Amino acid sequence: MTGLAGKLGKYDWNLGYVHGDAKLDDELNNNVNNYRLSAALDAVTDSSGNVVCRATLTNPGQFPGCVPINVFGLGSESTQALDYVLATNRYVAKTKQDEASASIGGALFDTWVRRASLSADRVVGVCVLAPGDQSHAASPGETDRASDQE
Repeated sequence: MTGLAGKLGKYDWNLGYVHGDAKLDDELNNNVNNYRLSAALDAVTDSSGNVVCRATLTNPGQFPGCVPINVFGLGSESTQALDYVLATNRYVAKTKQDEASASIGGALFDTWVRRASLSADRVVGVCVLAPGDQSHAASPGETDRASDQE
């Protein structure tokens, strides 16, 4: 933030400039990834008798590392299945703002009741919101921190 002020004859003037940067980095842990949950719930038996995700047999590249999840019974979910369906969602946003202002004012003339004054102001600003990394499919502990290295 910076500014200047002065007098021009009987008028006062001001100039100012403000610059601001802000970064929001938000994480939500253990959020259910509905796509992965859907794939993990669609469990079938393969030709060897193992319980696997149907997507592993029909389209192996669609849900890599899919782990079937058993939701029937308290504590029936395996740690691997929970790690597969629970994700850390991350949102990063950056805001930059620049603002310039100018004003001039002073007495025009005096009357028998009071002084007549004039004032003029102008403020011009630019604000830019730039979305950053928005990763949403990482398992707990796998959050991408690449954007923190700026």
